[in-house]
Amino acid sequence: SEEKNEFLIRIISSIQEDIVELDKFFKKLKDEHVLLLNKAYSDEFNGIKKRINDLLRITSHLLDIQKIDSHNITLIQNNYSLSEIVLTKIVTLKKEAESKHITITQDIQPAIILYCDKPRMEQVVETLILNAIEFSPHENAHIHITLQRNNDIIKLVVKDNGIGIKRENLELIFYRLYRIDPALQLTYNSDG
Repeated sequence: SEEKNEFLIRIISSIQEDIVELDKFFKKLKDEHVLLLNKAYSDEFNGIKKRINDLLRITSHLLDIQKIDSHNITLIQNNYSLSEIVLTKIVTLKKEAESKHITITQDIQPAIILYCDKPRMEQVVETLILNAIEFSPHENAHIHITLQRNNDIIKLVVKDNGIGIKRENLELIFYRLYRIDPALQLTYNSDG
């Protein structure tokens, strides 16, 4: 119902506002050098910061889902450089990958322009890369990202050496928030 959707949007927005305030507080602590960050505290601080970023991303995705369900999402489309979007996301997520001993390589064709909603496209690219990071093995992990244009077809490939998806389960990946193996929910925490 419309009331339920509005209620959920208010709740999620409220949680997101609290997370943003927490994020601001942690940035202020770090910026003002209030924390004398020795190695132990630095690692703990970075872990908390990562969880804050994860919560911000998850609440943002939940808000988007509610807006889509209530037919209340606005897409602002224009011509954007998909090459820049992908390269920016790689740079942003490379540190997280390296912290898990994952190597990211890339083959990005420059100047690929796409008519799209930029925040939604950034979200898609980020989710693909984060899933590759999340489901890659702990040893000898490698992610290779390719972006190519061939006439009117743009191909973005995020390839990893992770656990993979069985062929018979490939169609299931398009069901929102569906997990192929619910047992993985206990081990992995990506958005799907």
